[in-house]
Amino acid sequence: MGFTSLERAVLDEICNHRLQDGAALRALFAAATVISRENTGHGFYTYFDLGALGSGVLDPLIDGPIAYMKDMGPGMTMGFILWPQTETPACMEAYQNSDDRGETVNLKLRDLASLQFDRFEWV
Repeated sequence: MGFTSLERAVLDEICNHRLQDGAALRALFAAATVISRENTGHGFYTYFDLGALGSGVLDPLIDGPIAYMKDMGPGMTMGFILWPQTETPACMEAYQNSDDRGETVNLKLRDLASLQFDRFEWV
């Protein structure tokens, strides 16, 4: 099991956005091993091991971009947060904000590996 294409795109976007430590984060994420993924229906948690390289992570929380999602309702966005702990598995948290009508979808009925997006935005 590895990162999905959406997760990999989010990680790349975070690295591109963080000018001071983006290259170090890119190396860290390239070496990461996905351990498990929990689909909550509203979002998901992807747990991964940062290995020995993870000891250099200083930020306890890294805000990610907002993704404009395809096939999840008009205007649907998802947000992302990274929790790069080193003592426990690191985690990417993904959550739905809602579509233009204020509704969300049940992600338990979706294949998380097939989620697609149009673009990212930083708030």
